[in-house]
Amino acid sequence: MEAAHGGRLRPPRPACCDLDPRLAPIPLGFHQDSPLLGSPAGRCCPMISFRSYRYRYPSGRGIEVGDLDLGPGVTLVLGPSASGKSTFLKSVMGLVPHFYGGEVSGSVDVLGLDPIALGPRRMSRRVGLLFQDFEFQLLMDRVLEDVMLGPLNHGASWSEAEALAEEALERLGIGHLAGRLTWTLSGGEAQLAALAGILATGPDVVLLDEPLSQLDPWNRGRILDLIPEMGDFVLVSEHRHFSELRPDRILVAREGRILPGARPREEPLPSRAGGTAGETVLEAEDVHFSYGDRAVLEGASLELREGEILFITGPNGSGKSTLLKVLVGLLEPSSGTVRILGRDPRSMDPLERARLVGFVFQGAPRMFIEDTVGGELSFTSSSLGLRVNVEDWLRRARIRADPGASPRDLSVGEQIRLAIASAVAHNPRILVLDEPSRGQDWGVKAELVRFLDELAGSGMGILVATHDLDFARAAGDRILVLEGGVLREA
Repeated sequence: MEAAHGGRLRPPRPACCDLDPRLAPIPLGFHQDSPLLGSPAGRCCPMISFRSYRYRYPSGRGIEVGDLDLGPGVTLVLGPSASGKSTFLKSVMGLVPHFYGGEVSGSVDVLGLDPIALGPRRMSRRVGLLFQDFEFQLLMDRVLEDVMLGPLNHGASWSEAEALAEEALERLGIGHLAGRLTWTLSGGEAQLAALAGILATGPDVVLLDEPLSQLDPWNRGRILDLIPEMGDFVLVSEHRHFSELRPDRILVAREGRILPGARPREEPLPSRAGGTAGETVLEAEDVHFSYGDRAVLEGASLELREGEILFITGPNGSGKSTLLKVLVGLLEPSSGTVRILGRDPRSMDPLERARLVGFVFQGAPRMFIEDTVGGELSFTSSSLGLRVNVEDWLRRARIRADPGASPRDLSVGEQIRLAIASAVAHNPRILVLDEPSRGQDWGVKAELVRFLDELAGSGMGILVATHDLDFARAAGDRILVLEGGVLREA
């Protein structure tokens, strides 16, 4: 095996192409025999083809793709939450119907292979997929070992796998994380580590499902620059078009249909009017915390008042998630003080904390306990002896699912909104959210701004950690930046 693909992220271009696809882009939606595509001796042959494709999950939702040919280069799939983007990528990988069940008709051709027949295990030698819920892709204790796993499974020797893993980590700018325990990574660091594990296998086709969702602006720009180099065919799904990404073609996912599209017009999020803050509900003073010898918080202080929405931003790995866990009593600071309504959270039993604080972690699917959407939504309230109007909360959270459906059949955006609804259905005094806008489209984020404004108007104090500065500016009363272990005004 050639280590690190000769120093590049992308492997050699397929022999059927003799021109760069950016010079002769393949038109969308044309059949393979169309004169606009040319012959294998001219332009480029399709790398992925769909013919009258239709897939339905057991719940009934799914996607439809007509006759579509996609050639080398970068293809961007845009669409709102639950529009079918993730299912489209899973269809290329062969995850549906093999992993999710359901019914499929029509055909998919990927590099001459049939993912419907072969399934994800065999397709993984040529195709790599970064999931929206990438946390589940980290399987080993250490980052380097995790990135080596793919090459080892594909037959590389230990030394070859190590070289490929180190190269992938360095190219993504996270070589310094090689020895870190995967469970100590921030959301952005974990997303980059999962991506490194895919690139280390050298796939011809790279599928990226919301690859920028957890990245700070610096890392986001770095990844956008690298996307064209990641494979001969790169398929990116996103809610918005980033100006730094110049795809060869754009598809639009709309209510389960995948169609040719164009760059949409960007609109700013509507801003909340804000309100009058009341008494202090959460405060921290000179808080320090370390993971072993690695200091994370070095004198962080803040104050949250009832009716206020306070945002915390900062670079990947700066300690935002750690700070939230310290503030609600899940981690114990090495020094400093934390008070919830004037009391030390460590002095409260779990049920008392749950009554006062609703907390939504990063990676909402990891929080799910119940097998149904309705059961998950009402879980915390039921534990506290309270009843919940499930249908009303599903409507308010914009979740288009039956209460009896599995929460794992929801889109990642819907899963996050389900977790938020579950956290606030019993009306706590404080709501703490870690990256709540992850996986959300413009319309849903606008609705989330309205929803948070409604909750703050009822007197709830809301603390949010995010990389989404547009969301923070639209919804927040104040924004703090966590960097170097301390908080400062933005």
